[in-house]
Amino acid sequence: MKDSKNILQFLKFSAPYPGNFMQSLIKLDQVAKKAGVDTVYLFCKDTSHVAWMQEFMKDHKNVYFLSGSYFKDVSLVKQIMKQHQVKYVHTHFTTAKHNSLIKVANFSYGAKLFTINHLHNHQPVEGILKATIKNLMTHTDLYIGCSQSVAEDYKKTHPQLSNKTTFVTNGIEFTRLDTTAKLDRKDFQIPANAKIFLMFGFDYHRKGVDVLLEAMKNLRVKGEEVYLLISLSRNKEKLAETIKQNFGELPSWLKIVEAREDVGTYFKFADCFVSASREEGLATSLVEAVYCGCPIITSNIPGPNSLGIPYTYTFESEDVAGLQKQMEAVMALSDAETQNITAAQKAHAVKTFGIDVWAEKIFATYKNLDS
Repeated sequence: MKDSKNILQFLKFSAPYPGNFMQSLIKLDQVAKKAGVDTVYLFCKDTSHVAWMQEFMKDHKNVYFLSGSYFKDVSLVKQIMKQHQVKYVHTHFTTAKHNSLIKVANFSYGAKLFTINHLHNHQPVEGILKATIKNLMTHTDLYIGCSQSVAEDYKKTHPQLSNKTTFVTNGIEFTRLDTTAKLDRKDFQIPANAKIFLMFGFDYHRKGVDVLLEAMKNLRVKGEEVYLLISLSRNKEKLAETIKQNFGELPSWLKIVEAREDVGTYFKFADCFVSASREEGLATSLVEAVYCGCPIITSNIPGPNSLGIPYTYTFESEDVAGLQKQMEAVMALSDAETQNITAAQKAHAVKTFGIDVWAEKIFATYKNLDS
């Protein structure tokens, strides 16, 4: 067969909105196309019925979905690789079982193939048995961390893969944040003079929902009129039930809201965005928040620290009192102080995290595998 040259993006991604993740891949697709390289997409789950996917498929014809049957999917991967002359397979959020499809299909491929595994979060240490099985089932030529901290951490937990690990700091498609709607506080039963804090909390423990709720409760006891919006795309019922178990009820000052594609709407509605996470790969939501002019508070952990955003309010992870102190500091800011801080933060975000830079660097990383 002819020499391979094209890209297969292999994704375990079924969110209700494409978000910054898919916008990043679309930008990468455009960079590759300028160089005469096509991109194919393979999703682990059939989401062809989802509205954004239907639109995506109109603009991107080479979109496939796994069936769930291992043998059928091996045949599908073989077909995709040969039909589209795939040279680079870039995996995102996939499991070892998913990635084994690539290794099995490659046995009879007959062309050059590189497999790249994107590390979107810090990865735990693997036991010897698990690591051995994973090594037998899969093959990876390069690991790309979404941030320097993720890559450096992976080198520590997987020292045998240090020479295969690099990083490209995530980029943000800022233009998607410019489309916003105006929300009315009355619709959320929030008084005009109240302070609104926002968080994304689909994972109760990892996102530190409990930490922020404790800080909110303490502020309310002190008489502060504060409200919390938690936006999440999944696990809404599970989150509500967990909060009831730990706090006895869903507080009236807590508003659990659906995720929305125009996420800038929430950032512009809130007075402050809080990332109370115990672990984060990069926390792009912090960058999105400051682009939208929303002050930020974050736990002092590697992912957020690597962003280098000026005037970031930080606290030690799980330190409720420390978080409460920073929330009070943000509430004490004058309008002029807030404007000065957010202007400097936005300038840093635009300069540092442009999506075009990310796409160019990722594509260059592909090409460097050949050298």
